Amino acid sequence: LTEANLEALMLALSRSPDAETIATAAGTWYSNPAIISPMFNGVVRASCAPEQAGELIDQALAYFTQRGRPLAFWWVGPSARPADLGARLLARGFAPFEVDAPSMACDLHALPERAETPAGYALEIVRDAESAQAWADTFNAIYATPQFAGQAWADAIAHFGYGAAPFQMYLGRLDGRPVATNILFCGAGVASVFGVGTLPEARGQGIGAAITLQPYLDARAQGYHTGVLFATEAGLPVYRRLGFAEVGSISRYLWRAG
Repeated sequence: LTEANLEALMLALSRSPDAETIATAAGTWYSNPAIISPMFNGVVRASCAPEQAGELIDQALAYFTQRGRPLAFWWVGPSARPADLGARLLARGFAPFEVDAPSMACDLHALPERAETPAGYALEIVRDAESAQAWADTFNAIYATPQFAGQAWADAIAHFGYGAAPFQMYLGRLDGRPVATNILFCGAGVASVFGVGTLPEARGQGIGAAITLQPYLDARAQGYHTGVLFATEAGLPVYRRLGFAEVGSISRYLWRAG
């Protein structure tokens, strides 16, 4: 389910202006010329016979090179073939960005109705350029990522139009200061979250659980029954306490031009 939802997200993102998706029996390539983040340029659900793997990787590298994309993710989930695809990507110059991240799922109707949060905590949905920029800056501060990483999502929601994007961005504030981020995406029949994080100085107060929980409750109100995600090491205990269980793993490998 996590893998199917991930592919649905990439297909949804490719509906923005100038983006494209090429789906073949061997895999799906997606690309966005306006956004350099590897979340918006990559390969998902690749599967082929072992003797065809080299050609498949060649095709992907040619695709991104010809289009001038500097960064791309290759996602490897349970349906990926051959079984040693990750090792083959490493041998071709990809870097291990996140390997065997736990894939988790839960029944949205079994979630708690609320999470305890400190006084002064408030959650908002990003609906304008100002809050989108605050989200991007907070995300980058949480993950110590380059400026473009968080900015990519702020740019994407602006491209789609606030309120019209296929995803929802959530921003948590403590006493008015942005401290936490999350993204909700509903696709392939399930709800998922991405970019979940809390600034170090605001952790240990229930904010991480709260900003994880509310988007899933919103998805449940829209009629969704199952929640999925892939977890970072830091987020794993939070998700387990909310009722998520591990159902597999997802890996991603980073390609850099040159």
